Amino acid sequence: GTERLTESGDSESVSRLHAEFFLSFAERAESELFTAQQPACLIRLERDYDDFRAAMAWALESEDDGEIAIKIAVGLTVFWVWHRHVGDGQEWLEQAVLHSKNASPRLRASVLARAALLHAKKLKDFERPRGWLKEALRLCQEEEMTEVTTEVLYSAGVTSWYEGEFERMSKYFEDLEAHT
Repeated sequence: GTERLTESGDSESVSRLHAEFFLSFAERAESELFTAQQPACLIRLERDYDDFRAAMAWALESEDDGEIAIKIAVGLTVFWVWHRHVGDGQEWLEQAVLHSKNASPRLRASVLARAALLHAKKLKDFERPRGWLKEALRLCQEEEMTEVTTEVLYSAGVTSWYEGEFERMSKYFEDLEAHT
């Protein structure tokens, strides 16, 4: 199988197609998780989880396709939290953050917010998430990204809650309410 694929020279294109398929799957699943399709969606995500990991690993190693891994990680964040994969998700999101320096401001802000949320939830370490959220908020203000600003303010509020900083949490949620 794998040896023949490598010998044929098609390994790279097949890996890219595989990653693109699972990117599309992750993006569809993210919205399905908030519908009546949620139970079936969670089962499919869990069943295909090794394929998501393989797609992200390939994309992060590829010079030109790191953005695929970032988008898959963003798309799987809710699944990671709901299906008790927070530690794994936190590691993938941190890898995505490292590879997102040249991503669009919208994608970078989103991955920073999600990485902050899972990092704070899993590790109870708040310094790094605060820095990520600060950068994400700056990007949102510079680019006037309403939808992503909502996501970042929510992540900042929940991260502050994890930290026990309830006044800061209230401020973020007040900003969120005013923003929506």
